[in-house]
Amino acid sequence: MITRVVPMWVGIVSPFKDPIIMYTRSPNETILHTENDILMVTEILHKKGIKHKVTQVEKTFKNFKTLLK
Repeated sequence: MITRVVPMWVGIVSPFKDPIIMYTRSPNETILHTENDILMVTEILHKKGIKHKVTQVEKTFKNFKTLLK
């Protein structure tokens, strides 16, 4: 068996009640969280045993599409 680490973007669909974890390989399809929600999201990922790294996204990050203009 060969194991390979693949970078994924992880987001929580509903961190307030029944958390649903979403994975994607494309950064523009991920769910973004506010600074207030990130502690709750990090706790959920720790409980599920998911290793992760929090990345701050700036408004000028070109890989993300925005709904606001």
